[in-house]
Amino acid sequence: MNKLRILTIHGVGGHEQHTGWQNQWKDTIHEQLALGGVSSDQVEIEALAYDEHFAADPLDPGDMTEALIRLSSSWLWTGISGLFRRRRGWSVTDLPDKFSWTAGMVVKWVDDDHNLRSKTRKALADHIGAFDPHLICAHSLGALVLYDTYRWHRSGSDLFKGRTVLTFGTQIGHPSVRSQFGRVTTIRSAANWFHAYNKHDIVFTAQIRLSDANYQQLDAEFDEDGSLLNHDADLYLSEPEVTSRFWVPLASDWRSRTTNAQRSVRKPLLPAAPAAREAARSERRRQKKALLIGIDAYSDAPLEGCVNDAFLVSSVLQECGFEAEDIRLLLDERATAEAIRERIDWLLADALPGDVRVLGFSGHGACLPTYNAAEVVDGKDECLCPVDFDFSMERSITDDWLVTRYCDLPADVSFTMVLDCCHSGGLDREPGRRIRGLRAPDDIRHRAMRWDPKRELWVDRKLDARHRALDKLGGDAERFAQQVFGEQLDTFRIGRGGPQRQDTTREYNKARKRLAEQQGDGTFPGPYMPVIITSAREHEYAFEYRHGATSYGAFSYVAAKTLRALGRRKRVPTYSELVAAAGKELDELGYDQQPDVIGPSAVIDSPVPWLGGGSGNARA
Repeated sequence: MNKLRILTIHGVGGHEQHTGWQNQWKDTIHEQLALGGVSSDQVEIEALAYDEHFAADPLDPGDMTEALIRLSSSWLWTGISGLFRRRRGWSVTDLPDKFSWTAGMVVKWVDDDHNLRSKTRKALADHIGAFDPHLICAHSLGALVLYDTYRWHRSGSDLFKGRTVLTFGTQIGHPSVRSQFGRVTTIRSAANWFHAYNKHDIVFTAQIRLSDANYQQLDAEFDEDGSLLNHDADLYLSEPEVTSRFWVPLASDWRSRTTNAQRSVRKPLLPAAPAAREAARSERRRQKKALLIGIDAYSDAPLEGCVNDAFLVSSVLQECGFEAEDIRLLLDERATAEAIRERIDWLLADALPGDVRVLGFSGHGACLPTYNAAEVVDGKDECLCPVDFDFSMERSITDDWLVTRYCDLPADVSFTMVLDCCHSGGLDREPGRRIRGLRAPDDIRHRAMRWDPKRELWVDRKLDARHRALDKLGGDAERFAQQVFGEQLDTFRIGRGGPQRQDTTREYNKARKRLAEQQGDGTFPGPYMPVIITSAREHEYAFEYRHGATSYGAFSYVAAKTLRALGRRKRVPTYSELVAAAGKELDELGYDQQPDVIGPSAVIDSPVPWLGGGSGNARA
C-alpha cells in the first residue's frame, strides 16, 4: 500500500535526549487522521531532530538574556507582560526556563547563517530527499528551519514542490526574525501551506498575513489552564479548527484517492483548495477600502475637529470613487486601542494586487520612551493615541505593531496613511489654535532624561541608534535614516517599518540578491512601505482650524479643498503635488506647519491611485 508519508520537525528543547515527543506526535496525528477515515497502518511518520547542531556551542544565561531583549519588541513584550497582570500570582520571574532558552536558540540560529543555519538546512534537505514526504509538520523553531530551507537552500523551491506544509507556534512572523527574510512570502512551490496561530502563545509567535492562494491561516486558540506559554505542539495539532479545516479534509482527500486505485500516482494533497481560491481571487473586483478614525473625546485634552475630519475625508473619498459601504468610521468613545486594531485588521485583510487601502487618523499623537524586556529604555516610539490612551504601549498604536500588518502586503497594493496629528507633544499656544499632540507626563518623560551635575540641568539621555549601520551613514542615506528613525536615530516612526530595517545596507542588499537568485526571476521585493502623508514635520505641531464656527484639522481641511479644486480641473495630482499645494495654503493662512509625504520615490511622484490614476506599486 502507498502510505501517507509525514515528516515532523520539533521545536526547541532537548529533543535529541528526550525522544518521547516523537511517539506523542504520532499518537496525536493518528487520532486526527482517524477522524477522516485514515487508519494508522496507512500512515508512515518520520522525525527530524536537529538539537545536536546546537550542542557545539551551548547557551549560557548571558546569551539568553541578550536574546530575550532582542526578541522582545515593545508591543510584543507589553502583551506578554500584560499576561502577568491578568493572571493573579504570576510575575516575570515565573517565566519557565524554556521561555528564555527558546529566545536564546532562536537568536543563535538567526545570527549563525554560515554554520548553524546551513547545517539545519542541509539536514532537512537530506531528509526530505530520502523520505519524500507528502506532508511536513513543523513546530516553533522547526518551522523556522523549514522556511529558511525553502528560502536559502540552493534547491529550496524544488524540495517543497507539490508538498503540503503545516507550521504552528512559529516565530517566522516575529519582527526580529522576519528581517532575515526581507519579507515573508508564501512557499510558492508547495501545494498548500497551512499556518496555525494561537494568540495566547507567548513564545514570540506571530501571525503570518498572506493572501496567496496556496496559504491559509488556522486560528488555533487554546489557553490551557495552569500553562503560561500555551506553546504545546500536541495542543496545536489537536486544536478543533486545525482538526476541522486541516486534518479531516486532508484525510478525506487521501482516502478518496486510495480507494480510486490511485495509490501509485503522486498528486499534491488537497489540490482543489488553492485552485478554488485562485479562481475566487481572479473574479474579485478591485477593492477600495478606507478606515477613518476621528477622536475629539479625549478625557484630559479634548479636541474639536477630528470627527468632522472623518466625515470630510469620507465625502471626498466617495467623490473619488469609493463606495459608502467600503468606508468605515471609528469615532470618539468607540475608538479604543482594541477597536482600532480590529478595524485595521479589517482594512488590510485579504489585500490583493491592484487593491487600494486608505487609513486616516485625526486625533492626538505622542512619542513614548519604551522599555525592553530587561526594563531598560532602548528608544522612543511614535504612536497614535486611541480614546483610552494612557501612555502605555498596550493602549497605543505604534509602528512596532502596525508594521506586522502592512510589511508583507503585495507590492502592487496601494496603502496610504493620512495622519492629521503630531508626535513630539504639544500644548495650546493661543486661542483658536488647538494642537493635536499630547505631551507625556513628567514620570514618562523622566525615562529619557538624566541629571547633568556639572550644568545642574536635566538633559536628554543619549539612546543607542536603533540601526547597526547608522553611525556610518552620510548624505542622502542619513537623511533617509532620519525619516525612518527620527533626527536622533532612536525613534520608531509611524508607518516607516523601523523593525524591518535592522540590517546594514550591505547585509540587506546581499540578502535581496540571494533571494532573487532563489526565486529564479532575478528580482525580490523588500518589505512593503506604505505612503505616509503627515500633517506636520517631525518637530512641528498639527493645528486645528475653525471654519466659521466649525472645527477641522487645518491640514485635513486644506487637503480636501485642494483635492476638490484639482478634481474640477480633471487632473489627478501626484502625492508630492497634493502635499505641496496643501502646504502652500497652510503657509498663506499663517500656520506654522508643513505637511510631508514619505514613501518610495517612484510612487510619491506618480498620480494618487485612489483618485483614479497610478499603479500603486509601493516597494521599499
